[in-house]
Amino acid sequence: MYAKEAINLIVENLPRAVADRDNKKAQENMSLASTLAGIANAQAGTVAGHAMAVALGGYLGIPHGIAVGLFLPHVLNLNGLTCPDKIAQITKMFGENVERINDLVKKCVEACHTFIKNTGLPVYLDKKIHENEIIKIAEDAFTKPAMRNNPAQLKLDDVVAIITNICLKM
Repeated sequence: MYAKEAINLIVENLPRAVADRDNKKAQENMSLASTLAGIANAQAGTVAGHAMAVALGGYLGIPHGIAVGLFLPHVLNLNGLTCPDKIAQITKMFGENVERINDLVKKCVEACHTFIKNTGLPVYLDKKIHENEIIKIAEDAFTKPAMRNNPAQLKLDDVVAIITNICLKM
């Protein structure tokens, strides 16, 4: 319940809050969304995207929210087949029509990616990271409790591939 309301508030208000920093209502709604997301986090925990965001953010000094946004479409893609009902709800919150289950995960990932991009947030990092550093970041992510809370069981190779995908590798 808290997570759903937070997502709805974010989808509705983040673009307005970013476009017009004087939009007090959008700013207030984003504060409420943050609070609700925090409650959901405290009740249910987080998943792999947060674990990877903590590891990458700590390594590169990236703000946590930016790092989570970088990983979100990738984690939705990996978790999509494990929890299709939740992915369908998220896809609908992005305003997408979900008629065919086969298109569900793809639509959700595309809608999330487009939303992040249209908000002006990065979808990729313009950072060059050596492959051995990517592996260290991925290994660090696996030390975080959120990795064990993830619906899909991820392997180190999955996390390395995601980090490689969002970073420019040397």
